[in-house]
Amino acid sequence: MSGRPTGLGKSAGCFFKNIPWSRKDLDKELLIKSFSELKIYSEKPKIATGFLIDHLGLKGKKIGGAEIPAQHANYIINTGNASAEDVVMLASLVKERVQHHYGFLLEEEVELVGFN
Repeated sequence: MSGRPTGLGKSAGCFFKNIPWSRKDLDKELLIKSFSELKIYSEKPKIATGFLIDHLGLKGKKIGGAEIPAQHANYIINTGNASAEDVVMLASLVKERVQHHYGFLLEEEVELVGFN
C-alpha cells in the first residue's frame, strides 16, 4: 500500500525535500520575523515544502498535463498526458516562486533522469 494521499496515484510522491532549519543558507530568526506564517515551524526541525507551495497559492496550477493537486501541494501529478517537459517546467515555476518570495531554493526529492 502506498503512503500517498488518496487520488495521487499518478505521481512520483513528494517532489521537493522539506527544508531543514539547519541549512547554512537559512537564517531561522530572520525568516520567522519576516514571514509570520513560518512561526508554526519554529519548534520543528523542518519547514514543510507543501505548506510553502500552498501558501503561495500554487495548488491547482497546471502546465500542460502536469498539475499541483488540491490534495497535497508538494506533489506534481500527471493528469493523463503530461510530458517530462511539463513536469520540469511546473517544478521550475514552483522553485522560482518560492525563491522569489522566501529567498531560498527548493531541492528536488525525486531524481530527474535524462536531463542535463
